[in-house]
Amino acid sequence: MTSKSSRPNRPRRIFWAVLIVLGTASLSAAAVLEVPRLAGRVNDTAGLLSPAAARAVEDRLAAYENASTNQFVLLTVPSLGGDALESFSIRVAEAWKIGKKRVDNGVILIVVKDDRKIRIEVGYGLEPSLTDAVTSRIISETIAPKFRDNDYDGGIAAGLEALMQAAEHPAAPPEKPKGRGLGGWVLLILILIGGYGFAGMLTYSGLFTHGGAVMIYIFVGGGASGGW
Repeated sequence: MTSKSSRPNRPRRIFWAVLIVLGTASLSAAAVLEVPRLAGRVNDTAGLLSPAAARAVEDRLAAYENASTNQFVLLTVPSLGGDALESFSIRVAEAWKIGKKRVDNGVILIVVKDDRKIRIEVGYGLEPSLTDAVTSRIISETIAPKFRDNDYDGGIAAGLEALMQAAEHPAAPPEKPKGRGLGGWVLLILILIGGYGFAGMLTYSGLFTHGGAVMIYIFVGGGASGGW
C-alpha cells in the first residue's frame, strides 16, 4: 500500500490548536519512541493478532479502501517506553501520511499492549463523521471490552469495522463559524507568546541545556484515546 497524503496546514476546532511538546535533553529526558516503518495496512509490532486474523484484517482494509478510497491502518506497539501517547500518535500520522492527497481521509488505530492504551488518529477529511465522541465510544464500547477478555483479534476487527461503518455515515455538518474577532486573535497570540516564554524560562533555568529542544505541533486532525 502506498500512502501519499499531505496533511494541510489549516486551523482545527475553536482556534488554531497549538500543542507545545517540550523535548528534553539527555540528562533529564522524557523518552521519545521511534516511529515504526509503515509495512502495510496491518503493522502488528506487538504481536497481538494471530496470523489468520492479521490476514483477514489486511484483506478487509484493502477491500474497504478500494471501495471508498479511505485509508485505514493498524499499528500495535509493545510499549510507549515513557513517551506520551498523543505525541507518539501525531508523529506516526506525520511520518506515515495515511490518506489520499488533498483529501486527508486516513485513520490510524494505535494499540499499546503493555500500557493498555488505545488511540484513534483521524485525518481532517473524515472528522465530520469520525468525531472525537464517535471514536471515544468505539474505543470504550467496542474495542476495550474485548481486550479485557484478551480477545485482541476480535477487538481489533470489531473496532476497525465500527470505524469503517461510522465513516460512511457522516454527522450533520456544523454551523459555519463566524470570522475570528479581535479577541480571538489576541487569545491566540497570548497562547503562543506564553508557550515560547515558558520554554525560554526553562531554557534559562538549565532544563534544556546540553542539546535540548522545543518542538511545536499543530493539529490538523482529530483523535481520541482510551484504555482497557
